[in-house]
Order: sequence, then structure tokens, then C-alpha cells
Amino acid sequence: MIQVRQVISVLVSAVLLIAGSHLVARDLPNDEKTAEAEAKATHAQINNEERMAVTGGADYASECANLLERDREWTTAIEGDNIDRVCSFWSKDAVFYFPDGKFLSGLDEIHAFVEQNREKAEMSIKRTPMHAYVTGDGTIGITQGDSKLTFRGNDGNLITQSVHYTNVWKREHGEWRCVVSSSE
Repeated sequence: MIQVRQVISVLVSAVLLIAGSHLVARDLPNDEKTAEAEAKATHAQINNEERMAVTGGADYASECANLLERDREWTTAIEGDNIDRVCSFWSKDAVFYFPDGKFLSGLDEIHAFVEQNREKAEMSIKRTPMHAYVTGDGTIGITQGDSKLTFRGNDGNLITQSVHYTNVWKREHGEWRCVVSSSE
């Protein structure tokens, strides 16, 4: 069976090929940032300055920050109770991959899943958006972060799962919508 990591890798490669440009990264400040992460952030800043010079000042780092803020807004909605608000961040043809490789396809399936799981007692999701990447033309983006899902298992005990998520976003009518979400 195809692993979620392979699916994500293929999706990210496809996004890069379709967009035809490099990504610019914008990381959240983090006390535990490693030297490698700092080097990536420096590279992203240099890359952004080069792009601004070539494009006449377009601020791609701002686009990354805007997308990261959109993911934070989604996080607030997910942690709330408004199912329609949660689903408003999805594209109508979105795909949601579970860590076991199963998936939901389309907004109707995703909405039904969210609704069904909101009805379960003691279920909660806590997300921490951490990174955002946007293509040079500002039409495709990727966010990554960590999630903790808490729910009551079949045996009655509370279970907490920690996962890393990756979302692929597409700008639709000027607004970012998630087209693919995957966690592992």
C-alpha cells in the first residue's frame, strides 16, 4: 500500500511542476529553531529579495505570512463548533488523507465526516500551524504543522494521537482554499 509520506512527496512535486517556480518559506519564530532551519530562513529571505528585484517589489514573504495566517484562522475554526465554518476552508474538490492511507474526496464527504466526528463526546483537535510556502506566482501554497487529536476509543479510554500535517492550498477567487490535506 502506498504510504502517506509517498503521497505527500508526489503531491508536493506535482505542485512544484504545475506552478513552475520555487517556493519561498516563512517560518514561525521558535525557541528551538535549529541551525538548519535558520539557514533555510536566510535562504528564503535572500530568495525573496531576488524575486522582489526581478518582479518589481512583489512581496512573496508576505504571501507566505498571509497563508500561514489563513491556516491559523482554520485552526481556530477547527477548535470551535461551527462545522460550516470549518468546511469553508476546503475547496469543493478537496481530498483529505488519513495516516492509514484512507481518504475522503470532495467537500460533501469531508463535511459529513466533520459533522459525524463533532457529534462524538470528548473529541478535540489542537493544531499548531508552523510553516507556509507559496509559489512565486502566489497561486499554490503549502502549510505544515502539528496536530493532537483526542478522542474516546472503543474501549472507553481517552486516546491522544500526535500527527504532522501538510496541506496544499490553491487560491480560488482571491481566497486560499485547501485542496489536499494529509497527516502522518
